[in-house]
Amino acid sequence: MPSRATRASKTFPKAKSFGRWAAAFLAAGSACVALILAEVVGTTRHATAGAPSAARTPPPLTRGGDAVEPAVAAAVPVGARRLALVAPRVCVPTSCIGQRKECGPAVDGCGGTLDCGGCLDVDECVAGKCVFKCEPLKCSDLLAECGQVDDGCGQPLSCGTCPSGKTCGAGGVPNTCGQGTCRPHTCSERDLKSGRFSDGCSGLLDC
Repeated sequence: MPSRATRASKTFPKAKSFGRWAAAFLAAGSACVALILAEVVGTTRHATAGAPSAARTPPPLTRGGDAVEPAVAAAVPVGARRLALVAPRVCVPTSCIGQRKECGPAVDGCGGTLDCGGCLDVDECVAGKCVFKCEPLKCSDLLAECGQVDDGCGQPLSCGTCPSGKTCGAGGVPNTCGQGTCRPHTCSERDLKSGRFSDGCSGLLDC
């Protein structure tokens, strides 16, 4: 039977081999941990370096001296903003069609004027529109001797007064001098809805 010294001499080399293996394992584990930490630190530094600084804000975007909406300016790259700072403002003139002008002069919105043409002989230019040219009538055209009548263009026309002893509209004929008195009518009596009409005597009804 081997002695204790003999058994110890056989076992000790195995213990020394196990110790070297454990030391190598620990060293390898430490190296792995060091590599993982280095990777984490490097990623953090890269993200920090790539993040925009709050203190470095691009200049405000303007166009021809006019400020642009912040939401629009935020979508424009910084390089384009530098170009916008020096780019002149371009004015696009409007047209007669764009302003719905049929005739006469008009402004183009850029300091110039437009000539939108004229109308036919039977028309006239009113506020940029060609409308029918109304030729007002005369008292003689309407056979009116007195009072007021419509001139056919929506304007009142005065035809004078009657001589002494006569009344305008007396005898049942509007705007004609006659004997007696005349009672003027109303819009409701004559069932007049809209427009200007004779009151049957010497005046006009605006219904």
